[in-house]
Order: sequence, then C-alpha cells, then structure tokens
Amino acid sequence: MRTTLNVRFDRTQNTADQDRAVDVLEEEATSTPTTDPTRVQLFRTLRVALHARFERTGDTADLNRPIKVLELAERATPTGDAHRRELLLEVASALYFRYTQTGNSGDLGRAIKIHRRHACPEPEDSDQAAECSNFAIALLSRFESKRDPADLDYAIELLELAQAVTPTHHPEWAKGACNLAGALVTRFERTSNPEDLDRAVALFEDARDSLPSNHDARPGVSTNLAAALRTRFEHAGNPVDLDRAIKRQREALDSTPPGHSSRPGVMANLGDDLQARFENAGDASDLSEAMKLLDQAEETCPDNHPDRPQILAVLAIALESRFRRTKDAADLDRAIEVLLQSTDPTRARHAHWPRFMSNLGNVLLLRFELSRDTDDLDDSIDRHTQALDATPDGDADKPTRLANLGAALLRRFESADLDADLIAATDALERAKATMPLAHRDRTRVLVNLASARWLAAERTGNVADVDRMLEESREAARNTAASLVHRAHAARYWGLAATFKQDWDQAAEGFGLAIELVALAVPWELDRADQEFRLSEFVGLGSEAAAAAIEAGDLAHAVELFEQGRAILFSQILDSRSDITELREAHEALADRFVHCGNNLNRPAPQQATAPMGDTVGGATSQHNAESRRAAAAEFQTVLSEIRALPGFERFLAPRNIDDLLPAADQGPVVLVNIAPLRSDALVITTGGVESIPLPDLGPSQVAAQTTKFLVAINVIEDETPTYDADDRLAAGFAIQEVLAWLADNLTTAVLEHLGYTSTPPTDAPWPRVWWCPSGLLSLLPIHAAGRHPAPSNDAVDAVIDRVISSNIPTLNALLHARVTPGIQHEPRLLVVVMPELAGAAHEATTLQ
Repeated sequence: MRTTLNVRFDRTQNTADQDRAVDVLEEEATSTPTTDPTRVQLFRTLRVALHARFERTGDTADLNRPIKVLELAERATPTGDAHRRELLLEVASALYFRYTQTGNSGDLGRAIKIHRRHACPEPEDSDQAAECSNFAIALLSRFESKRDPADLDYAIELLELAQAVTPTHHPEWAKGACNLAGALVTRFERTSNPEDLDRAVALFEDARDSLPSNHDARPGVSTNLAAALRTRFEHAGNPVDLDRAIKRQREALDSTPPGHSSRPGVMANLGDDLQARFENAGDASDLSEAMKLLDQAEETCPDNHPDRPQILAVLAIALESRFRRTKDAADLDRAIEVLLQSTDPTRARHAHWPRFMSNLGNVLLLRFELSRDTDDLDDSIDRHTQALDATPDGDADKPTRLANLGAALLRRFESADLDADLIAATDALERAKATMPLAHRDRTRVLVNLASARWLAAERTGNVADVDRMLEESREAARNTAASLVHRAHAARYWGLAATFKQDWDQAAEGFGLAIELVALAVPWELDRADQEFRLSEFVGLGSEAAAAAIEAGDLAHAVELFEQGRAILFSQILDSRSDITELREAHEALADRFVHCGNNLNRPAPQQATAPMGDTVGGATSQHNAESRRAAAAEFQTVLSEIRALPGFERFLAPRNIDDLLPAADQGPVVLVNIAPLRSDALVITTGGVESIPLPDLGPSQVAAQTTKFLVAINVIEDETPTYDADDRLAAGFAIQEVLAWLADNLTTAVLEHLGYTSTPPTDAPWPRVWWCPSGLLSLLPIHAAGRHPAPSNDAVDAVIDRVISSNIPTLNALLHARVTPGIQHEPRLLVVVMPELAGAAHEATTLQ
C-alpha cells in the first residue's frame, strides 16, 4: 500500500497520498521486531520521507519527528545488537539535517559526537565508507563556523579512507570524489598548498568523466571543476586553467535548461570567468559576452534566491571592468547599487559577504577617482575595514583584504596628505605581503602598491631605505611569473624608477627594459587593434624612460634599442612580419604561406565592432565564436612561429631588432631619435658610424606639453572659419606659431644640425642632405621640419631647418627599413601635385614643381 501511495503522489502531487504513505511507513517501522533485518532500513526510509516532506511544507515537526522516532527505536534495541549502532548513526544524520535547516550548533555537536563514537574509522566496504563520509561532512560544517583546522584535516582523512574502498563503478563514487575535492579546495584556501588544489582538480575531472553525459549531477560537477580551475588560475596564473574553466562552465550552462532554478547561477559563473579572462588577456569580446550573461542572470534570478547576492556581486565586477574601458559613470553607479543589495544588512549575511563588501570598497574608490567626492573615498576605506574585520586570520582572502584597504588608504594620503594614512597603508600592505604566498598571482599587485607607498615616503622624507625596499619589492613583483603581464610591467616600471632615484643606471635600464618586454607580451596577436591600443595606453612614455636610463648608463646602442622597442610594439607586429616573410618565403615558401594565413586570420577586423558597442547584448553567439576563433588562430600562429624559429638562420624571426639591425636605417642620411623623458631629454643621432647623443636640457616633458598646446590652440584659431575669432585673433595665432617654431630651433634642431655640420643652405648644384626625424610623445605633433625663425633674422642668416636639409618624419627605425626594401617603381616616375586652394601660395608652388 505504501508503494502504491508514493507512486500516485509522484503522478498527481496529491499531498494526502504522501501524508498517508508516511503514516503507513512509520507504523510499519515501529511495529517491526528488533530482530528483523529490514528494521533499520525501514527507519532510514522513514527519515528520508519526513525530510522530503519538510522540504515541501517547511513544517518543523518533520525535522523533529525523525529524531524522536529513531531515538525511541535505538533505546528499544537490545544492548550489543549491531543494529543499535546503525540506528544511532541514523539519529546523527537526522540531527545534522536539522542543523542545516536551523543552524543549531548543538545539533551539529551531538551529530559529530555520535559519529565519533560509532562511525567505522577504517572502512572496508561502501556502506562503511558512507559512514565515514557523513562524519566528514559534519566535520566540514563545523570547520566552516569554528575554523578549527583539525576538523578540516580529519574530514579529509575520512573522505580519503572512504574513497579508497569505494569501487569506481559504485553509484556513489563520483559524489565521494567531489566531496573530497571540495574539502581539498577548502584546505587550499586556508594553507595555499598547491598540491591540495591539484588533487582537487584531478578528482573533479575524474568524477566528471565517470558520469554519463546526460547524468543529472554532471552539470554541477562541471561547475565545481571550473571553480577549482579558476582558483588555480588566480593563484598560479596559468591562462590555460582559465580557458578550461570557461569550457566547463559552458558545458554546465548547455546542460541546464532555461527556467531551471540553478541556471542564473550557472550563467553568473560563466560570466565571472569570462570577465576574469578579459582582465587577464584584454579581449573586449569576453567582457561583452560576460555582461550579456550577467544581465540575464540578474533578470531571471528571483529576489529571494540564495544565489542572488553572489550574482549581483559578479555583475558589479563586470560593470567595474566595463567602466575602466569605456569611462561610462553609469556603470559605476549601477555597480555600487547592486553591491549595496548584496551587502544589505536587513538580509541574512551571505557566506561571501566580506568579499562583496571588499568589492564595494573597490568600486567606491574608483568612483572617487572620477568624481573627487571624498565621501566616496572615506566610505571605501570603511567598507574595506569591515571586510577585513569579517575575514578570519588564516583565511586565504585575508592578504587580499589587507591589500585593498592599503590601496584605499594610500589614495587618501595622496588626496588629503595625512601622514597617518600613509603609515596605515604601508602597514596593511606589509601585512599582506607577509601573509600572501610567494607564487600567488596577486602578490605582484600587492608589491606594486607597496612600492608606490615607498616612493611616496621617499619623496616626502628623502629616506634612501624606502627606495631600497621599493627597488627590492618591485623587482620581485616584476619577476613573479604567476602574475598578470600588465601588473608585472607596472612593477618593472617601478623597478626602473627606484633605480633611477638611486642613480643605479644599469638597474634602471634593466627594469625599464623588462617593462617594455612585458608590455609587448601583454598585447598579443589574438587581440584586435582597439584592445591592443587600450592596453598600450597604460604605458605611455615607457620607451622614452627606458632610453633615458640607458643613456645615463652610457649605453647609447641599448638606448636606441629600447626607444625603438617602446615605440614599435604594434608597428613591429605588422612591419617585422612583412620584411621577415620575404626572406622566409625564399627559403621555405610553404611555411611562409602558413604564417601569412595565420597572420591574416589574426589581423582580420572583429565584425561585431562595426555594429554593436562593447557590452551590447546583441550578437552574443557570434561574439563568442569570433573570440574563440581568434584564440585558436593565435595558438596556431605561435605553433608556426616556433617552427620557423627552429630553422637555421631564422632564430630571431619577428624578434626585436638589435642595434646592428637598426644602424642601416642611416645609410641614406642621419636619423635623429628625439627622446623626451622626465629624467633627461636627448637627440640620439644615428649615422653609419654609430650612435651619438646630444643633450637637450630645455626640452623636458612639461616644456614640450606647453609648446604643443600653444601650437594646437593657434592652429585651431587660424582654421576656425566661424565668427568666433576675428582678424586680430588670427594674427596673434600666427605669431604664436612662429614663436613655437623658433622655440623648436633654439632647443632642438639648431643643436642637432650644427652637430651634423649642416649650417648653411647647400650650393645650387649640390645634392641636399637628408635627415630623418623620429620624435617621441607630444613632440610628434609639432612640425620639426619647419623649425626656425620665419623670416630669418637677417638676409645672410640660415636659421630654418627647411633652408638646410630635406626632412622626413618616421614613426620608427623599422618603418624606415621596411620602406627601403619595398619594391621600387617599375615604370617611368610621374609627379602628382595636389593643391589646397585655401592655402596661401600653394598654387604658385604647384606651378613651380610642375
């Protein structure tokens, strides 16, 4: 009868049938003799049925009833009867279930006490393994609240014993593997022992592989595997782990149908991993897809769903990332709004509340940078302090909480100039450094902030010891291969700055040089051009800083190499490949064709950019496909590149060019690299005889910025055809341009041309000398070829560049070298003259040329 009632309840959901089936089951269990071998199983079935009814109705009587019934049954069982131990373990299971629903720690303590006395400590079969597993799960729950590592270690020991005696074909094997893997991840988060995390990943993979593709548990296992891979990426920095995590999250999402209660959480998990990959690799299509998924997750997740705070927190992180890229303040405001919901004090505190609070502090700090509202800055520090206070000592996130608080305090010191903030920031960052593992991915970010604090302290006090520590910490940060390339590049730049402060020029050049190498790696081929340019925008002036340090070190050849590498990161990806391919095709045509094919795939514009802005929710599948195609093309590109570099004579294919490769650029006339840096400014004059340096003491970054602004404003006045400016304004603008051109001559071109011996206009029948100018920074916006006084100070004076040499501007030395290997004109040359009719004298000049 009980079976019939259960079958009918499953079909009709008539609760009366379920209630009657439970009553029949209880009557059957309590009336079964103690000697009956089925008695324990009947009580076990009754416990499960009562718990199932509680989950449907929420009636606490169904939480209490199984405990009372089982305790009565246990007391009615004769002492020494083996079934008495099994009933006690059922009582423990009922107590643990009530604990999970009510949070009553007394129930958990009683359950653990029973398990400790009666669970088999050395299981020999799958039934005894289940006892060990239940005991372990109770210990893990107590660890979550008490944080006693002994509970965690013993739980793992029990789970390992249980797993060892459970056959791989047993239906509970995958569940046991996941329980053990989850416990190992928990211990990793406490101890940062990479062996625990590696074992966890392997166990999750084995569990996933042991389940059929249509098994109900497989999506959950894939999600847990992805989370473990993401954790390993965060700590070890291997992007392959992040790619694998995304693949498993996609698998979980594909297996979770629309409308399923867990689908919003699965979408959020995938969105979170995609956002992390955007931060690491810089591909905007990842962020666009992440935003689409997270918006959908927020829309479809009920307000009372336990996953909603986590979903909102992940959405906030993605909004923060998008703000950093687009500078749309609405994203910041929305991020703060959803994080306030996640940390709402009127709701039950989520297990990850400290993380949400820390994220809120980060976003508030970012909004302060935009608005300069000190309330946001103070609120940020308050939120970070709350997050830190809620994070227990020994927690793997504790160093990160300290680092976030330190960064906010450091920013307030820069804003308000309070010594107490600098002291507190340095203390927090030093504690983060002391407690974060050496190979942790975020350690570089901590050390960069600490180096910044040292730099500010050194500027304030002149204490060389602060600079020594800054140099040591930034050098360590730059060499942490687990960290992101961008953070490592910033660290290497700090290394160069610290060495510059100490006037240790060799170390300065080494630090700046490593920064350039890391920046080049941070803008890989698989990124489209917009993403590459955004990445490079963080490192404006780096090449000039590196070259200036090398000049101070007396290594002019290295200065030229660093100047070139710093300016030519994107140029090199195009020009180096074109010139190097010519040589490759002559020797290995098929391999050259493969390389060209790969490069074309990578350089093809991203189609979604033409129709949808970043973060738009249209075209998600296409965006995903394009991004995956680019990553596949990049992997193939690297494979082909490795094959090419393995060939004799092609070891440096696409490698940065050294000075011997660059000097031929001066074969047809000197090349002048104009390096502008805070440390010093110089003209690096390259001739066939080598490299010389001409100091330019009055051509610093601030002077160049002022003159460039003056020039551009004047040009705007002259070109503006509206009534905004009158004739006097335009006349004054013309005088301003003349002043800028004279300034260029006084501070740059006269010194260079006189050094080269170009002091007068060449004779009528003599060839004119050529000079190629390669300016840096804002100087690139000024017309160096027109520098001089117009008109000349006297009839016989030669002051202007245009009266002495033929000038050409080049972006890089490599660009000039590439232009010279381009096939020449194969027919009779013809002259094309384009006249701008509104330009005074242009028509007469065109007639003269013709």
